[in-house]
Amino acid sequence: MIKHTLDYDANAPCGESFGYSDHDSVLKPAPATHHVDFTILDVLQTTKAVRVPKVLRYFEKIRTTVMTDFQAEGFHLMQDLVVTGALPMSSAENVAKSLVALMDQFRRMSHLIRVAESSTLQARERLEELYTFLRSDLKTYQEIERKFLSGDSIVPTDAHPKNMAINAQGEILMFDFGRSIVADKQYSAPNFAAHIGLASVANCFEDPLFGAEYIATFVSAYNRFSSPDDQIEEATFVRYFMSELLHRGLSGRWLDKRFFSHATLQEVERAVHDLAIETFRPDEGGALATLGDLLNVLTDVSRAVGIKSYKGRRKTTQG
Repeated sequence: MIKHTLDYDANAPCGESFGYSDHDSVLKPAPATHHVDFTILDVLQTTKAVRVPKVLRYFEKIRTTVMTDFQAEGFHLMQDLVVTGALPMSSAENVAKSLVALMDQFRRMSHLIRVAESSTLQARERLEELYTFLRSDLKTYQEIERKFLSGDSIVPTDAHPKNMAINAQGEILMFDFGRSIVADKQYSAPNFAAHIGLASVANCFEDPLFGAEYIATFVSAYNRFSSPDDQIEEATFVRYFMSELLHRGLSGRWLDKRFFSHATLQEVERAVHDLAIETFRPDEGGALATLGDLLNVLTDVSRAVGIKSYKGRRKTTQG
């Protein structure tokens, strides 16, 4: 497996952290993120608690890392299992255990990691769709952004199914840590869970209950493996989950196009927007604050997407 980071476009508008090239609008991480990724991978090579690909060669000047092929070792990319509806429920606990261990390792190696990206700029990227959605309730948006930026932990903001693999024994392999930033440690768990939620509303799972049950199992295991100080705050989980779901579901450049074999882009966008309305309830004066309430809404919307020509949960239930 080879990872190569493209050169930085000097004309990109976002300074030295990241930006969009003028000719193709593809996000190009700063070259320094590649070294961050290698530094983390290198330290984790000898760590049993977190499994990562073995690094064979690192070419710093050309920003290229050569690693073992995890598929040849019996691992399958988790995103492939998600979009085909083949994700095993048993993996939820193993992902939680691995993610808790990764956060613990990040604390231990924090003196070795010099993050390459600005936390503020990445927050604006990840919370852009949330800002648009909450334009009539900027107080709530500001609370979420402020909490995201108030943390002092190094957080792997790309720890999700596209950057995880799983084998037949349920072991989890993780990679692609270059965009890790200093942020709120509470962001890590809902960031992963939102990708399962997105697959659920995209009708990837045959059972509309699967997504909610998977997330509930994941959260329970995450709390079980965490110290009391690191356990999930449910109200914060709900907010970050929805922030990431909006970011992935309403920004076409992030959507796995394979989702559209189960639901159309319009159906996914409507479902995500419905979830945001039901979660934040901007016109009703009270957002959801518990995991149970969030998962109930997720299940309702996921079930509604299973109805052909989904037009929105409210219209579907009325019709």
